[in-house]
Amino acid sequence: MATKPALAEVSPIEPVDITAVIATRLRDLLGEGKFAPGEQLTEASIAAAFQVSRGPVREALKRLTEQGLLVSERNRGVFVPVLTDDDVRDIYRLRGAVESAALAELVHRPRPEVFSHLWGILGRYRKALQARDWETADELDMMFHRELVYSSESRRLIHAFDTVVVETRMCMRYMLFGHEAHPDMDTWHADILEAAERGDLEAANRALEFHNATVIADFIKRPSAETPE
Repeated sequence: MATKPALAEVSPIEPVDITAVIATRLRDLLGEGKFAPGEQLTEASIAAAFQVSRGPVREALKRLTEQGLLVSERNRGVFVPVLTDDDVRDIYRLRGAVESAALAELVHRPRPEVFSHLWGILGRYRKALQARDWETADELDMMFHRELVYSSESRRLIHAFDTVVVETRMCMRYMLFGHEAHPDMDTWHADILEAAERGDLEAANRALEFHNATVIADFIKRPSAETPE
């Protein structure tokens, strides 16, 4: 059948990986704390929400389970994990290793434009803390660490960070203390950046370790280690 003239210059539609789209959307919702710890995620409810069939939803849930962002219980279903103190320590151990590797790359291969970009984020972060705009401060905090890792230009470090950061945000969503309890958190980040900029990797790592240890301590102080509020 001949193509009609009106359709002759129409570009073909790019195929869309529906499973990947659903998995990404669910990852974002998990990171935003939209699901409660222990909450069950059903194929039917997700398929209805996204207006898709259950097949790609099933595959998306499988991917997230394999990444450790969800847990699958035999004969029961798929659930949002309830993070324990040991889970949080493990999450920050991995995140610390990833960021430390990125810091090493930045110290050994310093780039003025990267430092300028990170100082710019830190300046906005400081203003958000001073304004007691905790939501914006949280976003800029995460942006600082993400851009630090992305500056390494290491595909594997970036992939590892993008995975563990979802779990990090799940931790922070149910933490008793946060930026409200630490309005000076900008100085922690400044310590990391100043040390890296002067080429002192050891001091930069000490500052990073202090940051992570304080966050872990805050999580452990929350009302219940098993059922965060």
